[in-house]
Amino acid sequence: MKAAGDGNGDDFIVVWRKNGGKLADAFRVAALGQADKELPADAKDIATFESAGERNIFKLSKPGDSVSERGSFATASLRSERQDHRQFVENDGRIFDEHGVRESRFGRKRNNAGAQFAEQILVSVVLLLGGGQIDGLAVNERNFAIDKGRADGSCDGGEHGRQRSLHEIFLRRCAGVYRLGIELKRGATGMAIGRRIGGGFLASVIFFSGAVTAAGNTADEKKALAVDEIFVDLTKAGSPGCALGVYRQGKMVYSKGYGLANLEQNVPITPQSVFDIGSTSKQFTAASILLLGKQGKLSVKDDVRKYIPELPDYGPRVTILHLLNHTSGLRDYLTLMDLAGINTDGVTTEEDALQMIFRQKALNFAPGGDWLYSNTGFFLLSVIVKRVSGKTLREFAAENIFTPLEMTHTQFRDDHTSLIANRALAYDLRENGVGFRLNVSYFEQTGDGAIHTSVEDLLKWDENFYNGQVGGKEFLSEIQEQGKLNNGKVLDYAKGLFIQDYRGLRTVSHGGSWGGYRAELLRFPEQHFSVACLCNLGSTRPSNRAHRVADVYLAGLMKPREASKEVEAKQEKEQKAVSLTPEQIRSYLGDYWSDELGVAYRLGIVDGKLKVAALLDAAGSAHAGNLPAIAFEATANDKFEMNEEQVTIQFARDQQHSVKGFTLDAGRTRGMIFTRRNGTGKQEAR
Repeated sequence: MKAAGDGNGDDFIVVWRKNGGKLADAFRVAALGQADKELPADAKDIATFESAGERNIFKLSKPGDSVSERGSFATASLRSERQDHRQFVENDGRIFDEHGVRESRFGRKRNNAGAQFAEQILVSVVLLLGGGQIDGLAVNERNFAIDKGRADGSCDGGEHGRQRSLHEIFLRRCAGVYRLGIELKRGATGMAIGRRIGGGFLASVIFFSGAVTAAGNTADEKKALAVDEIFVDLTKAGSPGCALGVYRQGKMVYSKGYGLANLEQNVPITPQSVFDIGSTSKQFTAASILLLGKQGKLSVKDDVRKYIPELPDYGPRVTILHLLNHTSGLRDYLTLMDLAGINTDGVTTEEDALQMIFRQKALNFAPGGDWLYSNTGFFLLSVIVKRVSGKTLREFAAENIFTPLEMTHTQFRDDHTSLIANRALAYDLRENGVGFRLNVSYFEQTGDGAIHTSVEDLLKWDENFYNGQVGGKEFLSEIQEQGKLNNGKVLDYAKGLFIQDYRGLRTVSHGGSWGGYRAELLRFPEQHFSVACLCNLGSTRPSNRAHRVADVYLAGLMKPREASKEVEAKQEKEQKAVSLTPEQIRSYLGDYWSDELGVAYRLGIVDGKLKVAALLDAAGSAHAGNLPAIAFEATANDKFEMNEEQVTIQFARDQQHSVKGFTLDAGRTRGMIFTRRNGTGKQEAR
């Protein structure tokens, strides 16, 4: 038998003769448990796919004359001559155990993800005795198993009730588990097969080993080409890019670097390149907290103020668990820094972040009442690790996670002057779209980010979610336990991890973004399959690319892709602008002070629109901070929005209907109060 597939590993078209018993050379392929399924009369050329348009067509050619009388497969030429042949796809996508495959061995059931060597030998023997010759059988991971091996002369109901030995081989494929039934010709008994096995054992082993290796290489090469196409835009000369790691069953099945790690030195990205993974770091912070819990040094139910008493008392308790699940209501300190005009391209420290957090007089919402992503929570977790263990998060994670897992190129970077071997620098496109500019982080606070690692090291962490080398099974269960709100609503966020569904498959993932770095670690736990994509260009969208890589390997298990609703949702959010007279706009001019940010906003008019014209310190001097370049648009009475920055201000008036201040919402920070310092306003900005 010669077999060739398109390498997608999604589905395959099979040939099934309804009256197969009348043809000595009949063969059939069916999904497990569907061998006797009757095809409809009009089934010819029907292709039924879980993912429309994805095919893996296996072509069969006539075996050699020397073995044709012993038993063989229906040939391609013969199929074309007989109208009662049917092409039919059967892909039930069944999962037989946690590994996605159930194999049978020597007549008894067993559960095991990997095909045993003895089974491989037996399969090769059956193929050889069946007159088959494999040229390029595209099967996933080259795993075969044999079912029952009924060489007992049983009757299969064929023409005149002739005796046939039936062997059923499972082909373990991405699209499910399929069964290939081989009908050995005329009275093949167990003794006859035994004699043939004895004579053909060594030849079959050699034949099977070489054929399967070639087949695997063909399939792997096609997958590699499909994956490379996803990153082709990053292979242009002089472009930053990404490092990719594809993990399956604890092994790196594909890895590659696309683009440059250092534009000035023309250093290429490799799987060993080290990247800042931004918020993908949060799972390591959560792990550190849970490990401290296992050591009996804290509980996730503890009040955060037990360890950080400087945090204001907001009334209801804020617990460590609230921080882990983003349900604390604490305002995001990175947003606060932006609003305060702090240049996040510069050096900031743990103390800088703490002082900003301690100034906040209110929460976004009551603890446990809502979910809102907040970097503050995970930064405070790093402070708790330090105060409980007496070690920095960098030191604790190295001792308890990275060293045990031999992640030798991974660290929390808490010193902006430290040197990191193989580090990829990060870049953004220039505003004019021509060339790149450097954009790396000089932050020294950790917890919410700051992990530097490679796709090779992340494989070791990813595999820990299966073997529990660090933490054990209880730890793995706890870190992936989804959070709940006070009303019982279950969240899609666990502890530093998103628990979601992608095209019908469960995923555990987290992305990251800081400076020009972008990252994604995407895991499909039931398939023991993951994709790590680490990038050094702000526009790369690694989450999107990681999912597309998963499509290449797992599409046969996935539901059809749904149409994106992002554009529709964005259009629903956008509000029409309201026209205001110049006099109405002037009524809002003035200086507005925020105790929580420690700055004042001076509102002025630029090109007829309201804008933050300057930042002022407590003495009224100009603050050398970054200002939003976009003006506010009026969207309702006393309400203005800056859509691209997700900033909304709602002005408040006193009893005389004069503007007395405003409340500002900015994404992850809500309810910031600004009080007007002067009622007449300043000279208009031109």
